[in-house]
Amino acid sequence: MLAVIISFCGSVYASANIPEILEKAIKKCHNDVSYLEVSIVEGPDNIKNPETRAWYYYKNMNNFRSEMEEGRKDHKMIKIYTDQGFSMYSEEQRKLLGKKEGKSSEIIDILYMIGTGKVEEKKDGDNLVYSFIQSGTTNRTIEITVDPQKLLIIKKVYYNRDKTKIIFTYNNWKFEKIDERLLDYKSLIER
Repeated sequence: MLAVIISFCGSVYASANIPEILEKAIKKCHNDVSYLEVSIVEGPDNIKNPETRAWYYYKNMNNFRSEMEEGRKDHKMIKIYTDQGFSMYSEEQRKLLGKKEGKSSEIIDILYMIGTGKVEEKKDGDNLVYSFIQSGTTNRTIEITVDPQKLLIIKKVYYNRDKTKIIFTYNNWKFEKIDERLLDYKSLIER
């Protein structure tokens, strides 16, 4: 099963040529917020893999937690990213699977692609769709759909060169301070 964690963090963010509405949505959607991400991978023959559900809890762009369920409800992976490092815990195995020192900017950085690709903007009803097209060896496209009134990212689609696409939808937004205990990897060990 393909699990992809996407984060809008990293040093490219400051210099990337990001449309203003998208930039505001990125900032809003990654500071003192929690939300549900549902993702599904579609193959070139339109075969869909089981969906993955992940709850995200963002203090800010570099400090957040994800709780991911892949297919089965009883298999949950918890990942914590902070300025100090990364921790991963398996509820099924009831153990810490990894801990790594270093900044969370080591996560897959979509902003690198946004900053290096060609951008197109179109409307989809009341929403704006930003397409970031990267040429060269990756030859990928990312579409990010934003509700410009609420400044929310509601959908992302990755189109890979192997003709697969990964569709992410976002909902259940809650804008409130994140409990610091959610970002403490020691709380995973104490389970």
